[in-house]
Amino acid sequence: MDDTTRPESLLSVCQKAVLNAQRAGAEQVEIYATALLDHQVAMQKNDLDQVSTSQENLFGIRIIQNGRQGFATTNRPDQLDHSIDEAIRLAQISPEDPWVNLPEPSPLNDHLNCTDAKFDEIQLPEMVELAMNRLQETLAIDSRLTVDSAEISFSRSTVAVASSRGVEAAWKGATAGGFIMGMAVDGSQVGSFAYDGAQVRQLDQLESGLNDAFERFAAKAIGALDARNGRSFRGPVVLSPEVVSEFLVPQILQASSAKNIRLGRSPLAHLMNQSVASDSLTLVEVGAGLPGFPLCPFDREGQPRAPVTIIQNGTLKNWLFDSYEGRAVNQDSSGHARGGARSLPYIGAEAIEILPGNQAKSDLENMELGLIVNRFSGNSNASSGDFSGTAKGSFLVENGNKTPILETTISGNIWSILQQISGISCERLNLYGIQNMPWIRLEDVSITAGQAG
Repeated sequence: MDDTTRPESLLSVCQKAVLNAQRAGAEQVEIYATALLDHQVAMQKNDLDQVSTSQENLFGIRIIQNGRQGFATTNRPDQLDHSIDEAIRLAQISPEDPWVNLPEPSPLNDHLNCTDAKFDEIQLPEMVELAMNRLQETLAIDSRLTVDSAEISFSRSTVAVASSRGVEAAWKGATAGGFIMGMAVDGSQVGSFAYDGAQVRQLDQLESGLNDAFERFAAKAIGALDARNGRSFRGPVVLSPEVVSEFLVPQILQASSAKNIRLGRSPLAHLMNQSVASDSLTLVEVGAGLPGFPLCPFDREGQPRAPVTIIQNGTLKNWLFDSYEGRAVNQDSSGHARGGARSLPYIGAEAIEILPGNQAKSDLENMELGLIVNRFSGNSNASSGDFSGTAKGSFLVENGNKTPILETTISGNIWSILQQISGISCERLNLYGIQNMPWIRLEDVSITAGQAG
């Protein structure tokens, strides 16, 4: 068997499987494959936990017969023929769908595989040394810090896709990164949970990226000590980049999915070219990646990733399409089919940025009475946009002074608060290489203080 960590070798396996599927009677066939090599150094409870290496090949087989779709997956190249037969059988008993089809090939931009040669030189002992140095330096910042878990990893991934329609593409990339989670403990007082992390494509950027992330973790954990009861009021809230990324942006992306639009699950269904947010908000899906962190140039279906401005100056400009939803409305895919070899494609975004505003973060936080939210856990109604959840690791601001507070409930409506954006910071935080997010200030948000137990 060829070395499937090489793009050309993995693509060759996919191409041969396509031919075998056609010989077995498949009308249309797509083989999507991944080969992953991952090295991890895990830490727990302020010490080294384990060092591990894992390697996996995975193949997803999609068969279409007379408008019916079947899918199977295997991690064994020598079992591909068996999985092809399984996918054919599943297609024969699946319901007919008029829009099920494989896409035609589209030209891909010239691209380089993202494999820093230094990744081939790194050894596990060096990884352990780097991980333990970062851990010890973080703990030395303040004796009250405790690290619940942390990890440093190096990954090499190869992706290939081939189909009976002529799609043929392969790519190889490598990443290095890590995360840290924990809290500060001062006697019987335990601060709010904190976390941070980084991910890079170039190995010489890893140490500085981890240093910055671990220092941010320490500042968040220590800053959460001495929390007290907050206050209940309606007023301004400043969301950290992490909250913007993990709460606000996913709501917009979900509503911008062409599938949710077609099924009537999105409140944006009839708002194309209309205002859906403050005119200070511009949100872009950047296609093949942010500067310094290129992504695989094709999506789960082998279609070129294209940058898409979803909201421009507060106005809804585009939805996200895969080839299935494109056929449903007679337009091309926007290159936003996500997923891996374990599942069928689905619509999603990979790399996102919100363009910077014109206000300093410190100016956004200078409030007479307001709340700074560093973490948020809550629920929302996808159709209405109503949400309610708990702000954690947050700060009450009174006359410009920040005080850490206990868990506090905030609630409102996503589509209302997007219109209530009163400021976006000029500073942005890069999150794991794939997002650039600012601090965002919202007005007139309902805040209900928690009480100490």
